[in-house]
Amino acid sequence: MTRKLPYANYNDFRVGFQLYERRLPDEPLVLREWPPVKQAIWDMICKMCWQWESKERPTIRTVLDHFQYTRNYDSVP
Repeated sequence: MTRKLPYANYNDFRVGFQLYERRLPDEPLVLREWPPVKQAIWDMICKMCWQWESKERPTIRTVLDHFQYTRNYDSVP
């Protein structure tokens, strides 16, 4: 989506601190300019899949269903 790694602008020490503090990567500044389907993908990856407690993360079935839904949504004229 952005073609950058999470925490791309941070040095190793700061990445470690961000993880220690349980902080997710910052949303890209361009997120608000993206179509809703890309925003939904960002939410799935960074808000749902990056949950600290594994039981709060979606199952692979949920992730696949979400991507299938966004794929279908994206193909609607």
